[in-house]
Amino acid sequence: TPSASTDQLMQGRAAGVQVSANSGTPGGGIFVKIRGTSSISGGSDPLYVVDGIPIQTGNYGLGLGGETTSALADIAPSDIESIEILKDASATAIYGARAANGVVLITTKRGSFSAPRVNVSMYRGVEEPVNMPDLVTGPQFEMLMNEAASNNGEAEPYANPSDAINTNWADQVFRTGVVQSYDLTVSGGNETVKYAVSGSAFDQDGVVKPATFSRNSARLNLDILASEKLTFGTSTTYSFSNRNRARNNDNITGVLGGVYFLPTNLPVYDSNGDYTKFSIFENPVAAANEVDFNMDVNRLIGNVFADYEFMPGLTFRTSWSLDYNQIKEDRYDNTFLNNGSAVNGSALSTVAIARTWTVENTLSYLFNVGENHDFSALAGTSVEETTFERTTAEGEQFPS
Repeated sequence: TPSASTDQLMQGRAAGVQVSANSGTPGGGIFVKIRGTSSISGGSDPLYVVDGIPIQTGNYGLGLGGETTSALADIAPSDIESIEILKDASATAIYGARAANGVVLITTKRGSFSAPRVNVSMYRGVEEPVNMPDLVTGPQFEMLMNEAASNNGEAEPYANPSDAINTNWADQVFRTGVVQSYDLTVSGGNETVKYAVSGSAFDQDGVVKPATFSRNSARLNLDILASEKLTFGTSTTYSFSNRNRARNNDNITGVLGGVYFLPTNLPVYDSNGDYTKFSIFENPVAAANEVDFNMDVNRLIGNVFADYEFMPGLTFRTSWSLDYNQIKEDRYDNTFLNNGSAVNGSALSTVAIARTWTVENTLSYLFNVGENHDFSALAGTSVEETTFERTTAEGEQFPS
């Protein structure tokens, strides 16, 4: 099954690495721990480096009851050639204190000195919830409540349990989700140029309404041998992703909050045909059908580099990279929902932009002593600048 996010590829495949999801939401956040938890108050996420570019992995979306989003979901897993995990002192030796939680080195597919090759892959499947808990029906619930009252010497609260309605809240909000993925890669090269161009489309429906995640991405990896000593190239990817989000997890105004809390003898709709409102928990069907919460992400990750070999073994490398991440979220709670009914509709719109510039210059020397001894030396500088800005607008009292 195709993965929505790159970090899911490591689950169960690397010793000493814990990979877990805080929700089953498509495109949701993934927790990765290398060598366990290293901080009480700080984060435990490792540093991710894609083709030599340290990338942003924070959760820049609005939190929903503990539910987060994954910044790594912007990278198509089909573009990845290999994943290497640095756990030991070698990680901090190269990347400093930011590598205290380990480093995940991701290498994407590049071209080769060969004739053009075209690879096409397609997948379509379905997801269904399993091991659903068995719940008492509406009549069974009223009968048990009468029995409990009778055992306590109290009056029975329900006169005719057999006539009670039966609402299976889970059936109202769970569904069969469709997962589909389409990937196209063209790669090849000659004596002076190697290239790899790819496009990917991924779409996933969550098993809980109305959650969806879709991603469209394109990547260009180019290597140009300008001379025997000079090589330069680029690794660039652009992606656009959309999430249709919902309040879930431990949020009492979310879809799942009331599914297993509200009794099965309560109706979805009242006598007027409107959603039944409850004092604490949101009506799960209203939460699934009426919430308008969209998240759009534009992501550009790219670098240009050049290598110059002064003499055999002595190479200078310069690299300039950018990670640009724009997140736009719009949320509207109408009057059918508890959050919106009290204020005649509630809306929020936010735009967050995170930029990271990185410039690295290194000089490496590889040499041999005898037939059995290889040595390497590396010296260099790295400059990184990260900026983050967020603009938010909120409003209430919308005309119906």
